[in-house]
Amino acid sequence: MIAPGEITRQPEPSFIKNPLFLSGNHLHASIGGNDVPLLLGGTPLEAFLPGWHASALFTGFAPIFLLELQNADGSRATWFLDFRFQYLNGEVDKLEPEIIGLLKLRALPLLCSLADAVTRTSDVRIDQSLQDFMGVNAATRRAIAAVCQDELVRMPDSYLVEHLMPYSLIYRDENDILRSIDRDHLGDGLRGDLRDRDGGLVHAGSISWPSPVDGRPLNALGIVAFDDLHSAVRFGDASNGLVFFVLVSDQNSGIAGIWFPSMGLLVSLDEFRRALARALIPHIPRWFATSTLQWAEQMIP
Repeated sequence: MIAPGEITRQPEPSFIKNPLFLSGNHLHASIGGNDVPLLLGGTPLEAFLPGWHASALFTGFAPIFLLELQNADGSRATWFLDFRFQYLNGEVDKLEPEIIGLLKLRALPLLCSLADAVTRTSDVRIDQSLQDFMGVNAATRRAIAAVCQDELVRMPDSYLVEHLMPYSLIYRDENDILRSIDRDHLGDGLRGDLRDRDGGLVHAGSISWPSPVDGRPLNALGIVAFDDLHSAVRFGDASNGLVFFVLVSDQNSGIAGIWFPSMGLLVSLDEFRRALARALIPHIPRWFATSTLQWAEQMIP
């Protein structure tokens, strides 16, 4: 109930462009209905170094604020500010441990929503707060993701396809329906290497893969390059509510296995490819977290 004379306030955006203004020869921002001075070493700041200006302010992790800076030459940087609007540092790994802990606490819900969107849903829709965070420069997004990586995705268990029962991989889809993966269809996809499917890029404009559930051909939703030799091709089976990644390793486009993030499972065809997969597994949380935050705009339609 609103008391007589009480002023109702609307939700404030979490991404504010050109947030600073001069007041009394010092830089200020309007936060929570108040004009707050930007502090550096406890002293109100009059100006940035020549060529630099504040392009945006992300408030979604308050009481930690991310002030985006841009130079005339196009380079970008981030200032981390505390609840006093006091400069803390410009790099995540140089923040005090208690600040990193607070940043992780505030960032995890947002990053988990992105991880769920990429790993569980083929037809992704993201909310405004996540879109706002994508306005923060990519280097800062990756650094924040690295702090949270162990909470975003778990290292999968590794299995050979021949050791699975025909319909043993039961999962719950996005509509809360129990479904199962067919071992034969799963094995059909694992045979060969990615070069066997490169022709699809020429003829159909996309790489196709048989659905592990019913064998229907599926088109790739995107490719995430981890480094020069490792990548993951993302597929979504909308009919069966399943998202999976084909992990590619080495210069010959060898298929290390199929990763099912929602099931915590990585399935390989044989022991050689399983060895490739096991070499990748320890890196999956870091690769996935940092690459998703870098390439999210391209991965999400």
